[in-house]
Amino acid sequence: MTKQSGGDTVEYVLAKQVGDRAFFAKVTLVVSPSVDEAGLDITIDPTVDQRWHSAVSFGIEYGWERLGRERVDMPSVRVHVAAVEWQPSDTTLMTVAFAAANAIWKALKHRPAKEPQLDVASGSFIFSN
Repeated sequence: MTKQSGGDTVEYVLAKQVGDRAFFAKVTLVVSPSVDEAGLDITIDPTVDQRWHSAVSFGIEYGWERLGRERVDMPSVRVHVAAVEWQPSDTTLMTVAFAAANAIWKALKHRPAKEPQLDVASGSFIFSN
């Protein structure tokens, strides 16, 4: 994690190769404290490809919700999605959501007891509720 004037920058990279299948997504977030009482404010850089907006937002919101179930001291944060890197044949909405959830946990320095899983045999992502 690096410190910038706008907050802490974190990256999470999902890069997994299993046989002839690959899973890739790299999500870069800038996370800073927020005075907003809503708890979570997400913005997405205009340079991020529109096709990933819903997935990256879902991943961040999912990650936030998972932590909120376990912590009573959740800080209010502003999350700016600075970048989503992808590969044409290895990146899907689910890889981006998975990477985004892991990026927010990395930024907040806390992981939930129950995390999403990648079943590499089937290529399925499992997001528990």
